[in-house]
Amino acid sequence: MKWFLRWRQKSRYRGLAVMLRKHLGPALLEQVMDITSDRRDLLTIVAECTEENERALLEKLARKWGLQVAPRVIYTEAEHIPAEYPLEYMEQEGFIAIYRDAVFRGVICSDPSRVPEFFGDVEHFELFLAPWTEIADALHKSKQRVDELKAEEERSREEAKQQLALEIVNELVARAKSYGSGVLDIQMASRGLSYVFELPNGRVGSGTIHKAVSPALLLLLSNFARLPTSREYVVHVDDCLTRYTISWTEQEQESVSTALEKEEAKMKKESIQQDSLLATQFSTSVLIIDDNNVFGSVVERFLLREGFSVHRRDSARDALQELRQSSILPRVILCDLHMPEMNGMQFVSEVQQLQLSEHISIFMLSSDEEIENEIEAIQRGAVGFLRKTEDPRILCAHVRRAIGTDSSFSEAA
Repeated sequence: MKWFLRWRQKSRYRGLAVMLRKHLGPALLEQVMDITSDRRDLLTIVAECTEENERALLEKLARKWGLQVAPRVIYTEAEHIPAEYPLEYMEQEGFIAIYRDAVFRGVICSDPSRVPEFFGDVEHFELFLAPWTEIADALHKSKQRVDELKAEEERSREEAKQQLALEIVNELVARAKSYGSGVLDIQMASRGLSYVFELPNGRVGSGTIHKAVSPALLLLLSNFARLPTSREYVVHVDDCLTRYTISWTEQEQESVSTALEKEEAKMKKESIQQDSLLATQFSTSVLIIDDNNVFGSVVERFLLREGFSVHRRDSARDALQELRQSSILPRVILCDLHMPEMNGMQFVSEVQQLQLSEHISIFMLSSDEEIENEIEAIQRGAVGFLRKTEDPRILCAHVRRAIGTDSSFSEAA
């Protein structure tokens, strides 16, 4: 506010020391300042030396200099702390920000000369004085709140990773059981985690697990191996902690395999019915294109559980051919960025050339953190760029939003 700048100019950037010089006299003030290592404690030490109440002394000084004393100092909500002056900066300069209705209004400070000059440009800027001890206490509570919010966010992220890891374990076990296997090995290798299970005919099924979920998966398996569990499978770990063996009984294997066969038959029947509908009309189905079978299976199961109709392809080139032939007409496509033969960027560009592209929403999936990839994907025609490490519920929300506006579409022709 302009008055603040005029006050700063009039006082020539002098602050608490100028106020105290008039109150104590230059000689006594100089002696006090000599024993004050931290200028933020100057008022406290003066009050002790003169045997005055610190707040009463501050109010006396404020009246003389046309300032106000804050009746109390409250902590600043973490979500309101701006990047340009974080808590560390406030503490260093001896002030705390004031917010009302989530809008920055001014500061409470111990020394006006330490308040940043650019605050004067804030409309309706307010300046209050308060003892540094009260400001320091409010800043401490603000830091505690920040730490609590960070801890909550970290717990949420870890819970989401653990949930995804559990989905992966369940998917791998279900897959091994469906092939008649009774044991699944998950082991550490130079390139990350891999899984292996032996088929009754002597052949093996194997694959790799994405690095993004590997730490959470190892933690989950370690807990399963250490603690008793009521699950239908048991986890054992070797002495080197590099190999986890998941086993189950034949009876459990048989019951699970039967359930899987029934579910597969049901899904196959629904797929046939859906294909007949797709021949003439768009559906609200989701197409997943990802050469990582484990991740694709997890996403598929999650979307099926949410009530979506799902198709999966492991090749962008094959999926593009089916789209050209209108053998599949999904409403939403979830496409991996990195794939052999044709990557996600090339696929998005090719889909934009199709006559029916305006009815299809494409979301790019990747574990990359490169912002350039996200920008390029959107420029090529993708409506969103989602990271594989995010909570699956976020992906589901995007899919539901894309589908939710229309329950069906006119004929493709």
